[in-house]
Amino acid sequence: MDLKDAVGAKLEAENATTVEVEYKGVTYVFPASLDDADGDALDAIDDQKLSHALQGLMAAEEWRKFKATKPKVRDYGELFSAYAQAIGLESVGE
Repeated sequence: MDLKDAVGAKLEAENATTVEVEYKGVTYVFPASLDDADGDALDAIDDQKLSHALQGLMAAEEWRKFKATKPKVRDYGELFSAYAQAIGLESVGE
């Protein structure tokens, strides 16, 4: 079983609809599966528009919390990578 399958199985067993991702000491809530994300988030991921992808994946209050940290450009990619790892994605198309 690869990492993606193992993480997916764990989240499914827990009936998780969300996953918490800690980044730079702040915890953010994301959908536990990209299947449950807004379709616009997928388009943004395909177009490699990380800010739009993150905004589409996060609830409005989570997005405001992230933006309140005054993120640098690298923070968008690092947070997205942390989310991808949390749900077991092996690659984020980089």
